[in-house]
Amino acid sequence: MNCDLSLVTRAGCHLCMDMEARLEIYAEQYEIPYVIKDVDESPELLARFNHDVPVLLKQDEVVCMHFFDEKKISRALNQ
Repeated sequence: MNCDLSLVTRAGCHLCMDMEARLEIYAEQYEIPYVIKDVDESPELLARFNHDVPVLLKQDEVVCMHFFDEKKISRALNQ
């Protein structure tokens, strides 16, 4: 399954670390690939999300923001 998930984070962000830890467990359980992107390394992501990290994207659409939401993630993956 290629679902094109990206987790946009920032170093030192406790919400980002929490979402990353929860996503790692979820992704491993369901064998879902994802990439992590640092918001501060991308002018485009910084302009779009700056203070709204973490954010999980499927392709370029927001799946969930600030907090891990398993229901929203499952819905997005099944579309």
